[in-house]
Formats: sequence, structure tokens, C-alpha cells
Amino acid sequence: MKKHNWRLMLRRVLNLVFSRLVVTAVLLVLQVVWLFALFYRLADYARWFNAAGLTLSIIMCLALIRQDSTVPEFKISWMILFAVMPVQGGLLYLLWGNKRPALGLRRRQERAEQAMADPRREDPAAAARLRAADPRAALTARYLHDYAPAPLYGGTAEIEWTDFAAALVNDPQVCEEAAQVVDELLGEGHVVTDRELSLSGDNFAEFELYKPGAYAYLGTGNQDFPHTMITNHNGGFDVDENALVTGAGLYVGYTVARLG
Repeated sequence: MKKHNWRLMLRRVLNLVFSRLVVTAVLLVLQVVWLFALFYRLADYARWFNAAGLTLSIIMCLALIRQDSTVPEFKISWMILFAVMPVQGGLLYLLWGNKRPALGLRRRQERAEQAMADPRREDPAAAARLRAADPRAALTARYLHDYAPAPLYGGTAEIEWTDFAAALVNDPQVCEEAAQVVDELLGEGHVVTDRELSLSGDNFAEFELYKPGAYAYLGTGNQDFPHTMITNHNGGFDVDENALVTGAGLYVGYTVARLG
């Protein structure tokens, strides 16, 4: 019992000593010591260490910028740290910038995944039945299996459909008027009329029950800014704010044309 308590105490001490908070605090102290050393004892050699730390920080900063899947807030936080700690900032990002969980947590996750390996195996017979009944649904199930992962078991479910908004139907005349405004402001070829129908709903449909209107999408994607090409409701999504000027112009143009 005493041996077990000794090991537990040692483990807690080691976890504390090598925790991210303690290591970060040590690196902050080293940064301060380094600044003093630049002016006192290591003046002859500090430029080499300083150059190495700055080079590492620049490399890590460039690698961070090239990560399209990383949200802007995460990038900005690390860039601020690079500016505050130019020598040790690159080392900090190299150690913890990949957002991986701690080693102990990763090992527990791996053990949990191994324990769930058998229950998470897909039923081949159920997959074959789904392919025969609905090939498109089978492709969706395969996607969920590969990336969720969510195996197919052949279970059944009961779905209750509740309408919360009316079907959105644009008024043909309003659509034609809005398209003319787009052609006048942006030139022909900017109006997309063959977009696939969607089952998503919007409260704007309630307004169109009483007054004719047109519900349209304003394109904000820009190939020069990868985050604007990500679908909305995604943590990495961003909007090209230049499109806001276009949207405001279309509103004003339609108003002017309507009041005519």
C-alpha cells in the first residue's frame, strides 16, 4: 500500500513538473533571462542563439499561416506569442502548436478505441441490403463509416417530420427585376438560376406568404482567401468582406429600380 502511494505521489509530482503551465512558465523565465544575458554575459554568442530562435519562430509562423484548416483566432493567438517571445515562441509552437491532446489522454483514447473495436465493426449483410435498396444512401453510409466513423448495423428508426416554416417560393416577376439589377450593376453572367433545390428552411418564406419577394444567395467565395471557400456553420469559415459592398449595392439598386 505504501509502495502504491509512493508511486502515485511521484506520478503527481512528475505530472506537475512537466505540465504545460510549468514548462510555459519556465520558458517565460528563460526569455527574461535571455534578454538580460544579451546585454551582459553572453553578448559574444547571443546573436547566434538569437538568430536560431528567430529562424525557428519564422518557420513555425509560416507553417501556421499555410494551414488552411486552422481557424484565424488560433493563428492570431500564436502570432501574438511569436511577437512577445520571438526567441522561445517557435519552440513553444513546435511543442504544443499541433493541438494534440496530452500523452496520457491520447493513450486513454487509444485504449477506449481498442475496447470498442468489435462493437464498431460494420455488418456486411446490412451494407449489402442498403446498396441494393438505395445506392446513394449506401454511399452516404460509407462516407460516415470512413470519416465519422459510424458503422452500419441495419437498424431501423422512426422519423417525425415537423414543418416549422412554409416552403419558400420566389415570385417570378421579382426574380426578373432583381436579375436585371444584377446585370446592370455587375454585367451579364452573374445570375445563377439553375441551383439545386434545398430542403432547408428559412423564416423569409413567411414574409413571402403575404408579399411577393425573392430569396437569393450572395456569393462570398474568393479563391485568394481559402477560408472563404469553406461552407458556413464550420469553424474555419470566413467571409470575403468585399462582397458586403456588392450586396449593399444590389439592395440600393433594386430599391431605386423599384421606386423608379
